[in-house]
Amino acid sequence: MKKILLTICLILMCGTVYAAAPVVKGKILKKDIDANGNIIFYTNYTIDGVDMPSKYPKIDGKTNMVTRASYTNFVGMTDEQIEARILSKVQEYVDAVVGREYAKKKNLEILEGNLSTIIGKEVTASSTEKLVDTTGDGELDTKWTLRADGTRDEEVYTAPIK
Repeated sequence: MKKILLTICLILMCGTVYAAAPVVKGKILKKDIDANGNIIFYTNYTIDGVDMPSKYPKIDGKTNMVTRASYTNFVGMTDEQIEARILSKVQEYVDAVVGREYAKKKNLEILEGNLSTIIGKEVTASSTEKLVDTTGDGELDTKWTLRADGTRDEEVYTAPIK
């Protein structure tokens, strides 16, 4: 009995955590042919039910993105395969949006957390080293020490043996 209650509690907790994650959806609103004769699909993408911004005119009050295709994308396919291909393109975009949303949140965490003390810090250099191929044989053979005053030192460089 304890195991059953524990299992139910875990399912409820995991379900709650999952429900809290933003949901990205893509829904095909319309199909058409563009001025060049390509097949176009107008797809509404939302994050938690809120339309994602788009440069295209709204369809039935919803923003949309346009996906173009041609008969050459579907040669030898059945209707089911064509539909699956189109839906896979929508899924790819949904997945990309999820990745972007993740990156935004992680970048913000880093910016506000790890980088909270970076403002005002500086780095300086008056010289730097650069390895160059002066013989044109594809091997780096010379080390230059370049200085901000326009001067340079040069010495023979031998690459470490791998």
